[in-house]
Amino acid sequence: MKEIILTQKDIEKIKQQIHELKTKIIPQINKELKQAIADGDLRENAPFDIAKQKFVEAKNKLHELQQMLKNSKIIKNNSNKRQNTVKLGSKVKINMQGQEKIIEIVSDFEADLINNKFSINSPIAKQLLGKKEGDSVSLTTPNGSQIVIQILSVNN
Repeated sequence: MKEIILTQKDIEKIKQQIHELKTKIIPQINKELKQAIADGDLRENAPFDIAKQKFVEAKNKLHELQQMLKNSKIIKNNSNKRQNTVKLGSKVKINMQGQEKIIEIVSDFEADLINNKFSINSPIAKQLLGKKEGDSVSLTTPNGSQIVIQILSVNN
């Protein structure tokens, strides 16, 4: 698994999710499994199948979160340096092909393209990091065309 860049806030969220899985969710699923087993024939027992699936999903999520912590690199958002440059946590107003939009540079854990939160490891973020208002960057799309992105403002 590759190194995952996280903030201290992300680490705390992951630890909370792990705690929730271990102390509430998995024990509740175990109760459901035991009840389904007690109800009889497991070959045609839908509650057992559902509980078993939920258990597998919860265990997989737990493992995924634990691996994230194991492979994480904590980035400190030092707001004292380079106030007007793009970095982790920046909200950047950009002009891309005549359209203005505001994007946020976040950790891998917080990435959410629907809400314009781009991972620090995404191609667009990698191009913008360290740049400042007025700078332009060029990005190659998956189909090979070039897009020019102009930075209109940076809010840290």
